[in-house]
Amino acid sequence: MVALSAVAIAVLTGCTGPVAPPARTTSGPSAVRKASQPPNVTYQPCTAADLTGHLGVMGMGTGNVTRNLVFTNTSGQACTLTGGPSKITGVRRDGHRVRLVTGAVSGVSLGYGLVGPANLRPGQSAQAVLHTTDMCQKAIAGQRVNFSALEIGIAHSGELRIGFPPNQPYNAICGVWVSTYGVRKHK
Repeated sequence: MVALSAVAIAVLTGCTGPVAPPARTTSGPSAVRKASQPPNVTYQPCTAADLTGHLGVMGMGTGNVTRNLVFTNTSGQACTLTGGPSKITGVRRDGHRVRLVTGAVSGVSLGYGLVGPANLRPGQSAQAVLHTTDMCQKAIAGQRVNFSALEIGIAHSGELRIGFPPNQPYNAICGVWVSTYGVRKHK
């Protein structure tokens, strides 16, 4: 796994404010595994057609703003989400599309209490965390780059669209990064 420092994430996203450092992860051997799959993969890969998406919990603190993206398996078959979104495109109210993220930052889902890969039976959900800051110079100056929806790329199989409430658009003025997929750790 590649561990990125907060400075590296800030450079990648264009953020100049505080950014939460990614957590380190480890992985162990798994008996159910194909040579090309990461450890602990149980089912065939989930496709965009297998899933629906919606907004989850929003978190704010110390200049960091997070938004959970929830992916639910609505197919009749079990599937696994590995890695993270292949891309995230912001959609403005007028339909203009802007690429916000290409690929997830590996190993950061544990920092949000998520463990991956996400092996999902029908009806089960996984999450990824979208992260930005509100402390870059443009945000401090009151500038905004608002999006009414996000299109989330799912492993070469298509995209899911997740909309924001009209009075709560997503502000990406300081740049954006996204965690890998995971499910909540049980305590």
